[in-house]
Amino acid sequence: MIANGGDGKATLISYQVFGYGKTDEAAFVPAFRQTETTPLKNFVLAPGEQCLICGKCNDFEFEWESFTSGDGRFFVIGQVKYRGDDNVERITGFCREYSRDTGMWSQIKDSEYEYAY
Repeated sequence: MIANGGDGKATLISYQVFGYGKTDEAAFVPAFRQTETTPLKNFVLAPGEQCLICGKCNDFEFEWESFTSGDGRFFVIGQVKYRGDDNVERITGFCREYSRDTGMWSQIKDSEYEYAY
């Protein structure tokens, strides 16, 4: 899900996304393997608008199977490149954790993967 939280329209340029699973004992050290940039053309979001986008992601089948069997935690990490009304290109990074209990993704607070510039 990509959302425009700004005051003006956002023209999306590209995004990258990476699935990362870790066991409960392991440190949080994602290795961005097989991550590709997915380009977007003529994709504009109005302020407050959101859209579900499917695209290329690394192969994380082993991590997902381990997670769904009850071990560890699972994250999606990535970035979105876009252009604002002022025609300046910006990048917003994100890190979300999936909850087995709720079936929802939540933002990781104080994550070095949450940024905007």
